[in-house]
Amino acid sequence: MSGTGRAAGAITGLGVISPIGVGLDAFAEALFAGRSAGRHVEGFDTREWRSWVCCPISGFEPTAFMDRRAAKRMDRAGHLGVAAAQLALRDAGLWASTTAATLVGVDPNRVAVVTGTCAPMEWVWTAHEACFTRGPRAVPPSTVLASFCDAAAAQIAIHVGAFGPCHTVSTACASGADALGLALWLLESDQADVVIAGGVEAPIVPSTMIAFGQARALSERNDAPESASRPFAIDRDGFVMGEGAGLLVLERPAFARARGARVRATLASHAATCDAAHMTAPAENGAQRARAMRLAVERAGLAPSDLGAVLAHGTGTPHNDVNETQVVRAVFGPHADALGVPALKSMVGHGLGAAAGLAAVAGVLCLQAQRLHPTLHLTDARLDPRCDLDYVRHGARPARLNHLALNAFGFGGKNACVVLSAAP
Repeated sequence: MSGTGRAAGAITGLGVISPIGVGLDAFAEALFAGRSAGRHVEGFDTREWRSWVCCPISGFEPTAFMDRRAAKRMDRAGHLGVAAAQLALRDAGLWASTTAATLVGVDPNRVAVVTGTCAPMEWVWTAHEACFTRGPRAVPPSTVLASFCDAAAAQIAIHVGAFGPCHTVSTACASGADALGLALWLLESDQADVVIAGGVEAPIVPSTMIAFGQARALSERNDAPESASRPFAIDRDGFVMGEGAGLLVLERPAFARARGARVRATLASHAATCDAAHMTAPAENGAQRARAMRLAVERAGLAPSDLGAVLAHGTGTPHNDVNETQVVRAVFGPHADALGVPALKSMVGHGLGAAAGLAAVAGVLCLQAQRLHPTLHLTDARLDPRCDLDYVRHGARPARLNHLALNAFGFGGKNACVVLSAAP
């Protein structure tokens, strides 16, 4: 069985600001070349931290996308989101390249924004530090506006002039995937012609790094930051914090056809479930993770054998990687051995709410190139015998890809899966 069981979202634009590249071309080149963004945290005293490795973005200048006054009023997540949205709209042919940049070719009342974000982090940390070191009057008044979860989505809508629904989805590390699901619903329910959707996060600040470190969730391989993120490896010891924004322009297929848009791929389906078992550990039986994957495949009108790859959540934490491997085998049966299962976090770290947005951009690029990106730092000697899938560990390679799934699993047992399909 092949094809889609219901209306899909046409993916016409990609915008990405990532640790391995700012802009789509730079991201794509590093993705297939297999570059790691891992390095030490800079700008803070990390001597008492458990972990001081991260995957930060370099070479990004917010004022290339907004004026200095606007940049000063928003936090880093807002900067990343606004920039990625502009790049995605430009890629879709919906952005006027003028000094007074505006939407073109679409009614702005029919343009929606949906971002996945875990929590505002940069300005919350900055405000606390200012308050306790210099006093309450040192806290910037704009902190209250930048510290809401929906700040990045609102800033995107403001800066591109989108007057349709503007939502933020906050479902832990599944946020970006669930944002794509809500975007698909907005299109299918005819509430929008165009939705800018994906994930945005900027969590590399002391409070977040220290807290995750104390929870023993982060890799403590501080002597080897470039290879600390090791999904599916026998010596993995936690995830590496990343940041970024990965946004897609999704359109109703009829609208995209009518305006002659180039369709890069389609968002075929989304499904979400909850383990309802534990705040940090996945349920041992993986039943709800498997159900999310099965539902996503079914809702796309596909059989498991129609898929050529599963883009792994692949955090590099001891429990997740074994559990995810078992779930993929449970869902796909013998076909699991024919799947490529690459883990993007081996390159860009774990961007929390941004993770699935970045992975979705990578997935579209894989479908278009008919290639799978690699999983880094996973030599044959390092492979965990309990993790026995094909993780594409020997470099990028050609693949026959008509459809692929993308997993996103979050704290609190939140499970999401989306299916992406090659453009007709």
